[in-house]
Amino acid sequence: MIRRPTPWNHHLSSPPIGVYFQYYDEIPSRPALFIEPGNYSVGIEPEVAISNGTGAALNLKPRFGHTDLLDWEGLIGMGSGARNFRVGLTADLEWFPDVDSQPGIATAVFTEYYRVNGLGLFSFGVKPMIYKTFHNGDNEYTPFFAVPLGWNATNGSVDGFMQFALGSNFKLGGETNWRFTGEVGFNASNSYSYISGGVTYLR
Repeated sequence: MIRRPTPWNHHLSSPPIGVYFQYYDEIPSRPALFIEPGNYSVGIEPEVAISNGTGAALNLKPRFGHTDLLDWEGLIGMGSGARNFRVGLTADLEWFPDVDSQPGIATAVFTEYYRVNGLGLFSFGVKPMIYKTFHNGDNEYTPFFAVPLGWNATNGSVDGFMQFALGSNFKLGGETNWRFTGEVGFNASNSYSYISGGVTYLR
């Protein structure tokens, strides 16, 4: 839950918060968007762009729970089309936890490097996010809404971008080891739209 964009000319920002396959060393008690301090995860994130140039990407995302308020997440991946190699680092800050009737509020601060149309591109910005976990019997749902925004620097120019992202994590039935996720992203300014989905395994 976790996010990331500009058109496919010469610019590209961070990928969206995204959906990914995760392995945890211990089942966290916090929402699937964050992990307990001292625990870690490794995620594989697929994404399909559906506007402003189509393509697919696959990212590896190791994540570490540093404190109750901070997770660190790395990024390394490859993609087809205009977007190729990428690497980055994100500090995911949870300002207000998801407890009782209070929704969780978090901000991811990221910096990333891409190869886009043969050029190097540095992307930096923030992803404000609000989320809330709901229960229905043994089922658990954590919908989230985020607004990735920031700047891309490439070939001597700097351009701003903005997206809207909407999705949810799911825990179905009494299952304790699997989570499912779906997300869509919408182009707001100098960006692109996408669909992503995945499954999370927790040990």
